[in-house]
Amino acid sequence: MNCTLSEKLTNLVREAVSPDLTAISFALMKDGRELAAGAVGTLDGRPSHPAKTTDLYNIGSISKVYVTAAVMKLVEMGKIDLDAPVVQYLPRFKMADPRYKDITVRMCLCHQSGLPGTHWKNGFTYAWIDHYHEDVYDYFAHSRLKAAPGTYTTYCNDGFTLAEMVAAEVSGMALSDFLRKYILAPIGAFSTCASDRLPIGHDHVVMKTAPGMEYLPVVGAGGINSDMMDVCRFGNSFLTHSVLSAESCAEMAKPHGLPQPPQDTFSHYLGLGWDRVAFESKICDLGEGVLMKSGGTVQFLSYLIVSPKYNLAAAISGTPDTKADHLTLLCRLITEALKEEGTDISIPPAAPQRDFSPIPADIKEKFAGYYAMPTSLSQVEFEGEKLNVWNITTGEKQPLFTGLQYCEGRFYSPQGGELGFVEHNGFKYLFMSNAMKVFVPAMQKIENLRPLTDAWKKRDGRQYYFCDAMPDDIIWGMSTAICTLKVFPHAEGVMLACLQANPDNGMPMVMPLAVENDNVSRMFLNASASASRDQFAAEFYEKDGTEEMYLCGMRYRDISYNKQPLETGDVVAEYGKTQIFAIPEGKQPVVYVPETGRLLLTDADLHIVYDSYAGGSVPAVSGGYALFTGQTGARFSVLL
Repeated sequence: MNCTLSEKLTNLVREAVSPDLTAISFALMKDGRELAAGAVGTLDGRPSHPAKTTDLYNIGSISKVYVTAAVMKLVEMGKIDLDAPVVQYLPRFKMADPRYKDITVRMCLCHQSGLPGTHWKNGFTYAWIDHYHEDVYDYFAHSRLKAAPGTYTTYCNDGFTLAEMVAAEVSGMALSDFLRKYILAPIGAFSTCASDRLPIGHDHVVMKTAPGMEYLPVVGAGGINSDMMDVCRFGNSFLTHSVLSAESCAEMAKPHGLPQPPQDTFSHYLGLGWDRVAFESKICDLGEGVLMKSGGTVQFLSYLIVSPKYNLAAAISGTPDTKADHLTLLCRLITEALKEEGTDISIPPAAPQRDFSPIPADIKEKFAGYYAMPTSLSQVEFEGEKLNVWNITTGEKQPLFTGLQYCEGRFYSPQGGELGFVEHNGFKYLFMSNAMKVFVPAMQKIENLRPLTDAWKKRDGRQYYFCDAMPDDIIWGMSTAICTLKVFPHAEGVMLACLQANPDNGMPMVMPLAVENDNVSRMFLNASASASRDQFAAEFYEKDGTEEMYLCGMRYRDISYNKQPLETGDVVAEYGKTQIFAIPEGKQPVVYVPETGRLLLTDADLHIVYDSYAGGSVPAVSGGYALFTGQTGARFSVLL
């Protein structure tokens, strides 16, 4: 390894990231040799634990390339046919939509399955969960497809979970064990693992503001852990064909995307597992056929780039508190490394000359209005000759893009943003450009939906709690514990499922639901890329005299039927069951939380204000709610 280059690149990273970061690490391989590696920050926020290049990071969705490699190895063994239906390998796989029988293994690997998107329950946890696949079977049994299989490409974690389950069923091995035997050991990537099989001799980074290490039981879609040099070894295997045949590598690197609308210039170049099989950077020229995969979790942002022209693999991963663009930073590192070897691949920044003109009246008339994404809402507004786009997810107008000017069909901001509008098959979309020189659908205009029925209107303002939460579910404490239904006042036919976020570290999410019938919603977003990636058909039903709602793998129960007041005494947990109590006005609870239990407290507006896993002081919660979950028998002691 070139130590001088490693030090130079590490200093470049140090200058690019926030001094308050937890950790970031990178590695580069060229011509099959270790070229450079570095790490900045700490293992867990403590200065006495400096970050090392051997530390493990959750590489998130880069895991999709690993599970694809496992499937391709099984194809080579004659055990899987890519174009066979999934049900041929998983007879237990069933859905509440008969079209599921048409989903093939290939469709799972190139985001064309039509599956909802992401099974949220227990996807991110503070401890490993062995029964995750059982939860997935239950989730699929209650789920519908957003589109017929093979209709268009939209990012989908569910497909890769199915692919993992197929690989495990066919091989008779857990995915991580199969990867270790057939993919990782042959290339010497001994740090790479799933969260439940951490290797000896490697420490795992934990973001300093997190209660602990995150585990991702959803291994095939996002649960692989590794140090960065071993991610490079994996990437390099696609250049050397050392574990998969040249034919398998070529099949993975073929464009598999089906754009919708056709103006989407991103989706066509999705491969099998890969985000891009013709990646282009705005700052450097890496040649043709460049493979790229990104990965994001609650605690990490990661990228892998493989350049055939330069026989190079490069990887980076870091915690979000780096406050840096990890993809741009990785491209800068590659550029500097090749420059040291005498090759300049940098692309000089261009200063575009644009003659702005008045916005055509028909654009203003057609495209002003309210737009939906899978978990948020926006408003498009024209102010004179300027375009403004507002995030209205929380009910308040917050600027996304303001002051954009018009030039030849596109809108440009002073900060470099580029937007446009497309009408296709009667639907209207807002498109955006990004750092990869692509133009992608980002939002769909809300219009032409069926009116809400009386049954739906009666649910306006109804509040539900996640009634089968597990104690180690990370997202439960961030956003999914409480769901409030609200009629969207600005466009007909939409009910909003509002997931109440922790104001400190939560992710406010609002899912737009349209009517299928009185008790089932319809997924109406239908664009490729990520514009419709995580949609769910909510289902309402009655249980024990109480309305419950099934949404994205979680069961919610109407709070109005659970007004039991919190009292001094003991609350005994039952695994997989959330207990909820109303905190009396004028009372403040003091709760002893057992090691195997977890407590959430909400304020009167049902915002999560305390999570025992995160700790900290307990704010005033009079008039709010207390939610308990834990291992069976875990005993909470309550004093008011």
